[in-house]
Amino acid sequence: MYLEGAVEAGPVVGTLSWTGYPESIKDSPLGQLLYVEDEWVAGWGRVHIELAEVVRAACEEHPRIDSEAT
Repeated sequence: MYLEGAVEAGPVVGTLSWTGYPESIKDSPLGQLLYVEDEWVAGWGRVHIELAEVVRAACEEHPRIDSEAT
C-alpha cells in the first residue's frame, strides 16, 4: 500500500510490535522497521524523509524474500 501511495511511511513503521513475532519476521526487510520506529516517533536520529526511504527500500525488498521462499 505504501509503494502504491495509499499510506504514508509513518503508519508502515508503526505496524509491527516488538513482541509476539518470531525471529524470521523480525529478520525480514519489513521486520527491520522495528528498529526505526523509535526514530520516527520520538524524532531523534534521521529525519522523516530519510526514514521514508528506509521504508520504501524495505517494501521493495520484502516481496523478493517471499518469492524466493516459494
